[in-house]
Amino acid sequence: MEDLLGLGLDSVSPVTAAPQVNTNLAPSQTESLKETSAATTVEPPSSVATETLSQPQTTPATASPTDIAAGKTATKPNSEMFTLKQEEPSTEVLKEIQAKFGGRWKLVRSDPYAEYLKAAGVGFFTRTLAGNSVPEQVFSVRGDQIYVSFHSTLHNQNYVYQLETAVENLVEKSRQSVFASYKDGKLILLLTSLEEGWNKTQGVERFINDLGEHVMIHTCGNVVCRRYFTRLPDLVTLPPLAQ
Repeated sequence: MEDLLGLGLDSVSPVTAAPQVNTNLAPSQTESLKETSAATTVEPPSSVATETLSQPQTTPATASPTDIAAGKTATKPNSEMFTLKQEEPSTEVLKEIQAKFGGRWKLVRSDPYAEYLKAAGVGFFTRTLAGNSVPEQVFSVRGDQIYVSFHSTLHNQNYVYQLETAVENLVEKSRQSVFASYKDGKLILLLTSLEEGWNKTQGVERFINDLGEHVMIHTCGNVVCRRYFTRLPDLVTLPPLAQ
C-alpha cells in the first residue's frame, strides 16, 4: 500500500495497534507472532489525505449585479457582468461629451469616403465595400473612457478612447495610437500608425452642427471627407444606476 489511492502516502508514518500476544506461549513463539503481526499491518490514509478527498470542489465567485453597479469586480468576469455594468462619466467634461454625442447615429450623407480610405492606405476591396455601406454608430462614455462602435451589414468596428491619453486601437487589422482631446464642443482624434513602414497620420473631428447632426471630418494628408449622422432612438432603455 505504498501509493494508496495515488496520493503517495509512503512518506506518512504508519500508525499500528499493539498486537495481542498470548502470554501462555513460549518466548520464541511470542517473538515470531509479533513479527508476523507487524508484517501484515495495513497503513490507514493520513488525515491530510482524508481532508483532500473530502474537500468539496468550489467555483470562482462572480460579482452580483449590485456589486457590479458599485464598481466591484469578480474573480473571473463573464459576459453577463459586462452587459450589466454601468458607469457614469467620471468628469464634468466627459458628462458634456456624453450629453452631446451619446446615443445611436446613422449615416445620412457623406463625401466620397473611398477616396479618404485610399489616402489612408486601405485596400481596394475593403474601401469599396466601406464606401457603399450605410453604417450606424453607438457612442457612449463610461467612467473615464469613450466607446464608439460602428455597425453595418458588411462590417463592424469598435474603438476605445481616453481624453489626453494615447490609447492603442486595432483598426482594420492595423495597430494605431489614438490621442483624444476636447475643446469648444469638438472631440478631436489624432491617429498615428504603429505599424512599421507607415507614417501617415489621420485626424478625425466630431461636432454637432446647427441641424443637430453628428458631423465627422476625416483628414489624411490633403484628403478631407465629411460624414453626417442623424440621431436614432435608443433601442434599449437602461435601468437607472444603483445608488
